[in-house]
Amino acid sequence: MQFWSGNGKPAYSALHSWLTALHNPGSMQMGHLRKLMELLPWHEAKPCQEVLLGNNGTKYDYNLAIGTFEKVMVYTHSGKPFAINPIHLPFETLYLYWFDPVAGNYSYLGSRGIEDSLLFDPPKRLSEQSDWAGHVHET
Repeated sequence: MQFWSGNGKPAYSALHSWLTALHNPGSMQMGHLRKLMELLPWHEAKPCQEVLLGNNGTKYDYNLAIGTFEKVMVYTHSGKPFAINPIHLPFETLYLYWFDPVAGNYSYLGSRGIEDSLLFDPPKRLSEQSDWAGHVHET
């Protein structure tokens, strides 16, 4: 967030100079973020919170839904389960995936029809990082 040289007091409580921080795990995860961002054509994507069922949470428990005509992604920072109402999706068959922003991996969860709500219960990690992205698309 800042280019602190390591001299003097940092503006935002940096622990390492920016050159040292380039080798921290979070900096390597920027490549994973790119993979996640490439899942959707962002110039067509729009917020679609209406696909989420139930309490959407607040602050760090807030789930964010974004999508296009063919794909929907829900990001959860807290790793708490969330449900999608497929009635709001223009798909006949849904293909479900997890995207792990820590490791940059996709996990295929299977396919379903649009008759039932879809519960996404993120896998649990041993680390403190608990964010996941649920990804639903038609093909």
